[in-house]
Amino acid sequence: MQGTPLKKIQRRKGTFGGYIVLGLQYAGPSGPGWWYVTILQPGRDPVHDYWVDDAAVIREASCRMDYGGQLLFERSLDPIVVIPEEGQAILDAIQYWNSAP
Repeated sequence: MQGTPLKKIQRRKGTFGGYIVLGLQYAGPSGPGWWYVTILQPGRDPVHDYWVDDAAVIREASCRMDYGGQLLFERSLDPIVVIPEEGQAILDAIQYWNSAP
């Protein structure tokens, strides 16, 4: 996915398992399903960003602006292990969003 243009499909937000989860869904080379997710617990640090692919593999992510003002999303190529409760909240959110109209 690195270097591949992505089309934003939807933006979602909700509370799952005590976490606030913000999601941007993108269509990638294999179709819709890629989510850029920001997750946090109210009143606690840190905030984490992840890419979740259409197979529910969680990868570390970040975003930044380039010199032209373009927002760039970056992700690790390797899956990572997240706090179990945090990972479950992410997967619950995506499952809910994918089934909602």
